[in-house]
Amino acid sequence: MHAPSVAAVSNGNVVSPPPVAVTRDDVQRALEQHGGNRAAASRALGIGRTTLWRLMKT
Repeated sequence: MHAPSVAAVSNGNVVSPPPVAVTRDDVQRALEQHGGNRAAASRALGIGRTTLWRLMKT
């Protein structure tokens, strides 16, 4: 039996897959790929801009 890769339906509700840990290095690479555009980088990583900022701060 294969596990669903995107989302599963449980009791009529869509259940998202568990989040993937994003590292500071991931943030740096995403920012480089998107020319420093924080909104685009956060969208590409699947995190919020505030989370991206928090990761950059540490």
